[in-house]
Amino acid sequence: KLHEGLRPMLRNLAVERLGLAAQSCGIARACFEIMRGYSAQRMAFGRPIAEFGQIQRMLSESYSVCRAMHALLEEGVSEILSGSSDASVTADAVKLFCASSGERVSRDAVQVLGANGYSSAYPVERLHRDSILLSIGGGTNEALQKNLSRLLTRPS
Repeated sequence: KLHEGLRPMLRNLAVERLGLAAQSCGIARACFEIMRGYSAQRMAFGRPIAEFGQIQRMLSESYSVCRAMHALLEEGVSEILSGSSDASVTADAVKLFCASSGERVSRDAVQVLGANGYSSAYPVERLHRDSILLSIGGGTNEALQKNLSRLLTRPS
């Protein structure tokens, strides 16, 4: 009907943002698995680099971030499926968190792999580029921050 297109459009935008968040989750998980395997096999000073504190920090934080991304994504999908009136706000928050977190995890993967992180021999260089793109698509992180701030401070 005439003048009733805003609600479906906003729902579709929320679904798109959740899809982008899901892609960010997948990229982060793939990067984590690559850095975990690499750090267990790559030797430095006669031992696997996974035994070094900085690598342990990046592995443990990346794993935790992947779990948080997945949990938040599930919440966003649940809200969309239930028809929640807050689904659009949640989708914006999920996309913002997952895109920035995926970018962080992929950067840590590049760091763990060192020079190999820039090589096409390992997929993290491509995954990192893709993670940056996901921070732009479906609304840049900066636009989502502005939108979320406006939505969260509007009068009830």
